[in-house]
Amino acid sequence: MLELKVTALTAAILALGLVALSLPVSLRRRKVGISLGMGDDAVLTRLVRAHGNFAEYAPLSLIVVALLEMAHGPGGLVCWVAALLVASRALHALGLLVTIFPLRVLGTILGQATLIVGAIGLIMPFLRS
Repeated sequence: MLELKVTALTAAILALGLVALSLPVSLRRRKVGISLGMGDDAVLTRLVRAHGNFAEYAPLSLIVVALLEMAHGPGGLVCWVAALLVASRALHALGLLVTIFPLRVLGTILGQATLIVGAIGLIMPFLRS
């Protein structure tokens, strides 16, 4: 049986993160009476984008972690890519929600690094053969 312990732990953390980002969106929508879209509400716009960006980047990044782990990539690499993923999504969301631009930028950079490092880790075995 294939065990994806790093992927499972990362998925659990990301699942909790997604819920944590979705609840404030629902609460804000109820408070301001906007059921669809964001209207002119700046707070709702930030909440929706923090949630949306998380939902856009986390799935593919998690797939990369899973593929690395399934390919028996170096344990350190799998753990580093998973840690980069979690850190990138947390920093980006925090930076967007509390409007600290450097955190948002750092989260973006780490998110891109997650995908690049993971992709290189997946490509390297093909280049060696």
